Amino acid sequence: MNVEAILVALLALGGVSILASIATMLIVAWVWKIEPQSKESPSFNLTFWIGLADIPVRISDIFSNPMTWPLGFPTSPSFARFYLWLGYFGPFYYIYLNCMIALDLQLIFFHRLPRQARIRAWYPLLGFGLAFFLAFFYLVMPDVELASSGQILVGKPGSAAKHFVTIWSYMWLDIGVFYTLVVVIMVLVKVIKNYRRLRSLNSDPVSTNMSKAVLQNTLIILAYPLVLFIVYIPYVLANWFSVYLPGDFALNWYLVMNVIFNLQGVLNLIVLMFHPVMLKLYRNRHVVFSSLLSQDSHGTLPSAVGTDDLSTGELKTGFLVANQPRIQGVDAQGGLRIQTLDLGPAVTAHFARALEAGQASASDGQLYSAVDEKERTDPLPAMSMPQDSYDDPTFL
Repeated sequence: MNVEAILVALLALGGVSILASIATMLIVAWVWKIEPQSKESPSFNLTFWIGLADIPVRISDIFSNPMTWPLGFPTSPSFARFYLWLGYFGPFYYIYLNCMIALDLQLIFFHRLPRQARIRAWYPLLGFGLAFFLAFFYLVMPDVELASSGQILVGKPGSAAKHFVTIWSYMWLDIGVFYTLVVVIMVLVKVIKNYRRLRSLNSDPVSTNMSKAVLQNTLIILAYPLVLFIVYIPYVLANWFSVYLPGDFALNWYLVMNVIFNLQGVLNLIVLMFHPVMLKLYRNRHVVFSSLLSQDSHGTLPSAVGTDDLSTGELKTGFLVANQPRIQGVDAQGGLRIQTLDLGPAVTAHFARALEAGQASASDGQLYSAVDEKERTDPLPAMSMPQDSYDDPTFL
């Protein structure tokens, strides 16, 4: 095994990951500028910070690579302590930003989080605060040294400091990954189950399209935790293998883990390109950078999405579903408008109410095909909900 070639390859992969993360942040910032409505999507906003979180992880990997230090690793205790902190802050930051995506989905699906909830604006700060708090203790750890091999030594063998580092880091890494995994499973079960139930009721096309949009966008948003699982489950296992299964297996697993770990920025960029915000942007602007090429001589961009054609009832929303039939009694800019990409209230509330109405109709031996024209146009006339209630989601 050519160790030097592997180290060079890992450095190259780390550099590519940093470039991909920078590209992720630039794309998100550019979309924020041309499509302000995209800021309503918590997962899209968190994508910027997820890209930022990858950079300290990559810097830590570069510091740990012997090829970075041809004259030997620095021996300064302050550098060793900073290196220890950075090595844990980066993973904590990335994991708990993904936990914020999982938290948002949990609050939406199981606690009826309204679109205007202030906590949605606090997700990036909460993720950073948790990561900084959990990693802060490494800045004040005593007896931190950097060995000539690049390994960080904390305290003496068997000391309380050494046990603290091991237990504290593994515990919070595992908790973050496990929490996200549980939420992903619960959301998938709920969305797929209710989508199938709604389809079995032969509901109207609007309800069917909206429920399909809920399912599709849920799966896309859950791609962020999927990257977390792909990258960090091998990372967590590598730490456990090094302690409990030392030897060739642990070493080989560690090499595989490093390759996957250095693809984090690239995988996040790929997920971004398929985010519902980006997909809608492609449909409205043909390609992601087409607006730069389609400016007129005065530098005017094409008309922004988020308007509706009153003569045809066509909704040109910035998000999710276009060309929807107008629901009677619901204003396009209020009730039917897709407010956020993260399963916003207009989609999920309609999904739930259509499901409830369909179940009630089926229990009476009546399907939507048997109701009058008004009820086919508005599948939920009996509920007579005020327009403002569409912003108070009745989720799944």
